[in-house]
Amino acid sequence: MLTLPSAEGLAQDAGGIRMRKKKDRFLFMTYNLLAQALVRRDMFPHASQKALRWKFRKQNLLQEFLAYAPDLACLQEVDFWEEVYLPALTKAGYETSYYKNEKKKHGCAIIWRKTRFEKMDQMTLEYDDIGQPTFTTGNIGLMVALQPLQQKASENPDPNADMVLPEEDEGKDDEKEAAQDYEALVPGGILVATTHLFWRPDGSYERLRQASILLQKIDEWNKHLNFTVLLGGAEKASPETTIADSTKFGDSEDPKIKNLAAMASSASGEDAPVHAPLEVFTPAKDLLAAVEAYARCISIYGQYETLTKDHPAEVNTKVVEASDEIESTATAAPVEHTHGEPTFTNFATWFKDTLDYVYLYDQPIPEAGARLVPLRLLEIPDKSFLGHGLPDENFSSDHLCLMVEFALLAR
Repeated sequence: MLTLPSAEGLAQDAGGIRMRKKKDRFLFMTYNLLAQALVRRDMFPHASQKALRWKFRKQNLLQEFLAYAPDLACLQEVDFWEEVYLPALTKAGYETSYYKNEKKKHGCAIIWRKTRFEKMDQMTLEYDDIGQPTFTTGNIGLMVALQPLQQKASENPDPNADMVLPEEDEGKDDEKEAAQDYEALVPGGILVATTHLFWRPDGSYERLRQASILLQKIDEWNKHLNFTVLLGGAEKASPETTIADSTKFGDSEDPKIKNLAAMASSASGEDAPVHAPLEVFTPAKDLLAAVEAYARCISIYGQYETLTKDHPAEVNTKVVEASDEIESTATAAPVEHTHGEPTFTNFATWFKDTLDYVYLYDQPIPEAGARLVPLRLLEIPDKSFLGHGLPDENFSSDHLCLMVEFALLAR
């Protein structure tokens, strides 16, 4: 994993913060699994028959997830939830929240290790039911309010001991941590949100509309919670048009703004376009203004280009170092994205770009919020290791998972 500058800076923290190895940090994942309902031979002509079969894919996806062993995860394009994922994740010690539109076969899930977090509340969103959509998309948002669990006082480290940053050679000792290691709630909560925004290339207006709804609802809900906000999901947008960069469109005379507005009134295709006069849609400039008014989202993988520029080390493509029994043969690729994100998180046959993100709200720590500091990132495999495209028999989704190790610090 790549160490972030924020991790190196912790050792110099003026408050004298000390962190006890694994007890004060957690692994966060976001992963678009590629729903089996969306797997078609014409979309993935490079893939073997085995790689596309659900019998193989479900086992491979579960094996990958359990090998990474995240403490907290956001999943998108999840189908066969009750038949496959829910029983397996429950058996592995996770609690879950899952939601999908009743007309769709796949949805989103937020998953947390029950020894590390306690669910306080949740909220779901149906974008088609809020405001005036341009398509009937069935896209949804899911939010869960979590309280991290605190280790027992008897397990606290020596207050005079030096802070210990994560070591690259640590073993898989998380499995030895049982529920009795945690007994109280940390004074500071996390609002975790995930979504799967509209996918079509000509759907920029609808994606922006959905993003503005998500941010609005997070803002409204968090006025009561006052938690730290962590967002992981599939925006289905390149770094040039993400939530974090949406205000770069400019003013209402910008051609991109006019194009967004035009898309709202001329939408067509298989996603049930909503034909309506242009005046009934919220002007794109107003959507952009609304997004800009909410708390700024910082992309944790936005530093990826800097971190990998001169980093020729091998990439652990299947598991984090805590599960290093599986060795990797990939090497890090030079990253060329101008926005600092990886060159790709989606590596399908016909399309390769960055569509997946991890955001942390850039704001003062809320009164009831946890203090989160990103420590390390999981590296993206080199494209030479991925062949002509995904899925294949190593990676069972056309997306790659993103993982961040966070320090959970006392306020």
